[in-house]
Amino acid sequence: DGGHERIGGDVMSREAFWKVEVNPCAGGPENKFFVQEYMSLGNGRAAIGQVLYVGTYGDCCSLKDELDAGKLDRDAVWENYLQKQFEGYNATFSIYQLKDSMRARIYMSLSWIRSKCFLVERKFYEIKYMDRLNEGDWNTWEEPLEEIYYKFNAAHPADYHGRSLSVSDVVVIRKDGQEKAYYCDTFGFEEVPEFVAGKL
Repeated sequence: DGGHERIGGDVMSREAFWKVEVNPCAGGPENKFFVQEYMSLGNGRAAIGQVLYVGTYGDCCSLKDELDAGKLDRDAVWENYLQKQFEGYNATFSIYQLKDSMRARIYMSLSWIRSKCFLVERKFYEIKYMDRLNEGDWNTWEEPLEEIYYKFNAAHPADYHGRSLSVSDVVVIRKDGQEKAYYCDTFGFEEVPEFVAGKL
């Protein structure tokens, strides 16, 4: 490709392509390869995107072929991969940000969204990050939100490639097999049940 560089959140505005690569951290044949996403920057250069899947060589090649043919939705593949990494944990959170096609709604307050009779729907968003929550540190669904907001503004994890958490973003909290979605509003967070309604 003539050179790779890693870029952050808004990568899907560029043309994406995928490669099957050897997993240097493989624990066995079941995760010996992975599907790596790249974004073409032109002039033979590409930016490194997300790892979309880890598995056998055959599974990775099949997945790449379906992505290449447009038979699979990239965002759905990425979200499914993230969720599988955290299947064993009882409490997790995810950060979602508006897709490029919904740029006009970025940074808009929830009152503005409601005034236009819009819904905060999952189909308009792409997942940017997922991690576990320490269950012992909170008793209500809302308690982790301020800590998440601070962390994804002032101290981004090294593997986070989205925008700083801001107005119009959605945080989904999962616990005990249930989930609730919260819109990052002008001041604080507001629950948006429509975001997770019927999704699982």
